[in-house]
Amino acid sequence: MGAGVRVGVTAIATAAMATSTLPLYGVSALGPILVEDLELSRPQLGSLVAVTISAAALLSMAAGRLIDRIGARSGLLGLAAAVVATLFAASLADSYAWLLAALAVAGVGQALANPATNVLIRARIPPPGDGLAVGYKQSGVQISALLSGLVLPWVAAEHGWQWGLRTSAAAALVVAVAVPLVRAPAPHVHSGARRPLPPWLFRLTLYCFVLATANAAVAAYLPLFAVQDLGYRPGIGGAVLACFGAAGVFGRVWWTRRAAGGNDRPATMLTGLACAAAGCALPLVVATLPHLGALVWVGALGVGGSATAAYAVAMLEVVRNAGDDTGRASGLVSVGFFLGFAAGPIAFGFLTDHAGYRAGWIAVVGTLVLAAAAGLPFRRMAAPAAG
Repeated sequence: MGAGVRVGVTAIATAAMATSTLPLYGVSALGPILVEDLELSRPQLGSLVAVTISAAALLSMAAGRLIDRIGARSGLLGLAAAVVATLFAASLADSYAWLLAALAVAGVGQALANPATNVLIRARIPPPGDGLAVGYKQSGVQISALLSGLVLPWVAAEHGWQWGLRTSAAAALVVAVAVPLVRAPAPHVHSGARRPLPPWLFRLTLYCFVLATANAAVAAYLPLFAVQDLGYRPGIGGAVLACFGAAGVFGRVWWTRRAAGGNDRPATMLTGLACAAAGCALPLVVATLPHLGALVWVGALGVGGSATAAYAVAMLEVVRNAGDDTGRASGLVSVGFFLGFAAGPIAFGFLTDHAGYRAGWIAVVGTLVLAAAAGLPFRRMAAPAAG
């Protein structure tokens, strides 16, 4: 496998993952401005994230089966088209209801992202290079958080939040133009009835659900916490999200590269990464105390480098062991992740409205401890190779 092919496949997969999450992180980065301009409550802001992820959860299994039939390149084109349509429609919104409806369409892109990119990497990049490729492509999600946090608040300050969303749409359009340049494998044709997915995939799905519940609360509310509770300007709140994203880029590449040495290694890392994330979330709790708000930066870096990395390691487990059912398996694991990502922001929003941010961050720490417990079955289990 030539280096040029590996670089090209990894680059388009990374860009596709970043594109799929532009609506999510765009709303998070612009959250303080949206709350003021559209008079949104914190639960309403959380529901904007939740509707995108809920739609993705509902569509993920169908998206995985579809990718197995139509191939990775068609899936990537569909992803980019859905994101461009979402962001342009959302930029025209003048009410909460309109914005909510527009963001529901983004779930199509989210649902297609992991099945399409996983199928592409499995077909084009053999082990051990697949570990680094998965790490980079999963870091695309955090690159989206990083760039959204750095760029969009400043664009919104100069031109309004509508142009912030249109800037993201332009980036997604570039990806749509680039996808046809990638040589993707022909879809795999299944003969006969599909076999059931193995039990380890359902345990992995549960782990991703619990982990994502906590991770989503952090991703969705870091900028708003920094502005409302700590008194930062919206631009600085966006920079906190950017730190979370930058740490996630490093963490996803670092940990998937470490995990790529053998089939059992990704599984053994899952509990450890969740435990590390729980410890790294403690500074967010302490940041709610007087004169200790600067610890929000420590929490953002720590959770970004650990909790977000765990999902990348889980996806490497799928790429390595799901065989010809990689699209369908990716869809199943994505269901767990998206359900958690939908539940987390809404639950956190209601909890903080009634009990404050300190209670919310304590709940995040507890949820990450539960994720570590959910990962325990994997420590003695090497996932069997499929087909």
